[in-house]
Amino acid sequence: MLHGGDSGSRGVLANDKGLEWASERGNPTIFVRTVPRRFPGGIFGQQANRNFPHCWKRSLLLLHNRSDSPCLCVRINYNPNGGIPGPSGRTVFLMKSLNFESEQEDSHSIFFIRDSCERTRQYLRGVMLPRILIFLMVGLVLPVTPLWTSDSDFLAAERLYRAKEFSQAEQLYSKVETNNANFAVAQLRLGTIYYLTGRPAQAEKCFSICLRYKGTPEAYCLLAGAQFNQGKLNLATNSAQQALRLNPKFANAYTVLGMVHTAEKDFSHAQADYGEALKLNDNDSDTWFMLGRALFLHDDFTAAARAFERALKVNPQSVRSYENLARTKDILGDPKGTETCYEEGLHVSRTQNLFDPHLYVAYGEFLLKLNRLADSQRVAEEGLRTAPRDAELHYELSKVNFRMNHLKEAAQEGETALSLGGPDYRVDFLLAQIYTAMGNPQEASKHASRAAEAVPYPEH
Repeated sequence: MLHGGDSGSRGVLANDKGLEWASERGNPTIFVRTVPRRFPGGIFGQQANRNFPHCWKRSLLLLHNRSDSPCLCVRINYNPNGGIPGPSGRTVFLMKSLNFESEQEDSHSIFFIRDSCERTRQYLRGVMLPRILIFLMVGLVLPVTPLWTSDSDFLAAERLYRAKEFSQAEQLYSKVETNNANFAVAQLRLGTIYYLTGRPAQAEKCFSICLRYKGTPEAYCLLAGAQFNQGKLNLATNSAQQALRLNPKFANAYTVLGMVHTAEKDFSHAQADYGEALKLNDNDSDTWFMLGRALFLHDDFTAAARAFERALKVNPQSVRSYENLARTKDILGDPKGTETCYEEGLHVSRTQNLFDPHLYVAYGEFLLKLNRLADSQRVAEEGLRTAPRDAELHYELSKVNFRMNHLKEAAQEGETALSLGGPDYRVDFLLAQIYTAMGNPQEASKHASRAAEAVPYPEH
């Protein structure tokens, strides 16, 4: 069987150099693999032609088979009688693997011939083997390592990604080159890391690059999520609809549409979208959580609590579900149930290394409301040990210190919150109160003016 050339006993191979070969009886099998034109004229170029007069063309390329393991290949066209090979010449290759698929691209074609001809095998062993060994040894120092490095980076990144070592995985995914077969997957993973670590603009870019190679419902939904987190609601809707065009039963696309409608305060359509998603997959914790949020914002707290409870039944490790269920129970007048939810959420956060500063802020506020100042301080300080640059936690600790009459510490925490989080009328108003209590009218007036300028007024 011949790929890329005539299927007769003699033909011209369909690469850009028009290599000719003459097969012997037995129909040798030719395996075709295309690679980008990274080394015009071959790696060895003219020097190889001078050093090996029997060789018409030589190439040493590092390719990758379907299992992503590198395959070192040597192509040597030679004539047993010397000179430029004509119809009697043969093409022989030494390789580590023949596990390649056929592809057709506008690039340089590599042809592998498996021949049962005894004369060819004898010639390979007796004449060409020393020269091929030289090719292999020289090839080790040639500049083909970027492909090897890129592939190794991807495999190492995949291991780190599965272990949730996102910081290290991000660095390696970023090194995967565009000509690597795994580049699109690397961009998908990289975008997911950006998405999970609060960098939606970078996530959107990576997902868009991934989609240039192959459009999948998963990638379109991830793109929609990144667009949603930037407030690009129309683009998020379009991306989710594109996912549904590819797969009308892709549940996550309906979840994204529900998120968009919730943000638009279109709660009836949001609930309908979440309902469609749950019809397709009622075992999705995220969709139950999003439904709970929509119901909470629509002031249907009893139904919201049921949705959050269902989310936790599906995924007991969801810290945000514990937080939102606790907030809901607090509104429903269940302080004991509220504290139980917060404590369970903290336990998951500590044991599973799933830190969420919102949980610590919300629990601290709850304890402060109950006038349990020491407990509130303890929760805020625990959160800051993990996230020392979280502005909300510094603001919470400033409130606790103010209530405890630790004015100097309260002022320090408030100023830190402003420096980390930027202008915030809540923090300025608190600092105005603190500096008034400290007998510093100048600072108090400054922060009071800032708070008055920044406070949001309701639209009429």
